[in-house]
Amino acid sequence: MINQKIDKRISFSIIFMYITLLANYSLKQFLNINNDYQRELVSLFFYIIILFVYLINFKYVLKRISNLILFIMIGFLIIMLFNYILYPDNFKYIDIASIPFSVFSFFTFIFYTSLKNKDIFFILFIQSVYIQSFFSILYFLSIDFNNTIFYSMSYSYYILPLLLLLIWKMFKSFKIIDLFLFLLNLVFLISVGSRGPLVVVMIFLIILFVNKIIKFRNKSQFLISMSLVTLLFLLIININKIIIYLTNILSNRGITSRTISTILDPSSVFLSGRDTVYSYTLDYINKRPILGYGVWGDRKVLSSIDQAYPHNIFLEILMQYGIIIGSLILITLLGLIFYRFLKGSNNKEKYFFAFSLGFLPLLVSGSYLTSYDFWLFLAIFINYNVENRKIK
Repeated sequence: MINQKIDKRISFSIIFMYITLLANYSLKQFLNINNDYQRELVSLFFYIIILFVYLINFKYVLKRISNLILFIMIGFLIIMLFNYILYPDNFKYIDIASIPFSVFSFFTFIFYTSLKNKDIFFILFIQSVYIQSFFSILYFLSIDFNNTIFYSMSYSYYILPLLLLLIWKMFKSFKIIDLFLFLLNLVFLISVGSRGPLVVVMIFLIILFVNKIIKFRNKSQFLISMSLVTLLFLLIININKIIIYLTNILSNRGITSRTISTILDPSSVFLSGRDTVYSYTLDYINKRPILGYGVWGDRKVLSSIDQAYPHNIFLEILMQYGIIIGSLILITLLGLIFYRFLKGSNNKEKYFFAFSLGFLPLLVSGSYLTSYDFWLFLAIFINYNVENRKIK
């Protein structure tokens, strides 16, 4: 019972971070805070609250830190130390605004790995969809479109966990309210968000459908699964008609969606200028294939073309660590993914969720150095059981 309460406190710390970051973004929109300095102060206030919650529960985590996690933490610190010695200029290119997210990534990783009963985390996370939906709706209703294109990449990634959790929740136990909230937030995403999260949502849906079919136990379950897959297939082949219809509805209300506009433009559906970034990144990797440019080194190099990072986790790791070490890291990462997917388990959904939340987005945007989603994904896939240490 004591361990269960501690697991709830640890889980709450991670989930509180997700809710608070969305609340921070939504409330600034709702209160019409547009001044950069004021927005930074509001964000700082919420960051301090998140850090406070992590710190007051850190004492429970310290008692459970395993040798494996301790080894990973020490290894990471050694890598950072060597990078500072070999590439001191790299750290000048660290974006100050991204530091809190790196800190949150650290706490997210060690907090999840310290859980004894990890199912408690997923139960609480799924239960949080309603409060997350409140802040998502609050944000969207606060937008003054004024017949112009309104676009927010940050918002689309903040509501990505919400959309994935709603999908997972419906697969576990279908409720009309969950379907309504999912469709509502999906419209929000299409209206003002970016395409990356939209693609992730579609992939997660397909993965769960396929997994459902594979696991069917009787004819009725099979027929239901096949009906859902057929419906999804019909939606996909009619996607252009649906998008055009949705465009007309939004246009009549003065809303112009950047996501829809780019989807309807075949020349920019996927890359949207990233091909230039990828080309530059590959050129620089070829110039220094063995040693690479060090952690944060990609920021220094790509600043010459006004880009913050490679927008792809494979290129980012290869550029930072070189082809040899970088390839070993990527092979280990991909091996871990395949192992969890292929290993016989009745609870693969949590791995599908973590993969969709923390890994897929990094193929087109974001950086593993500042993505708390990635470090949660990594912690879930490592899935180290602290009870192996026989903690009492």
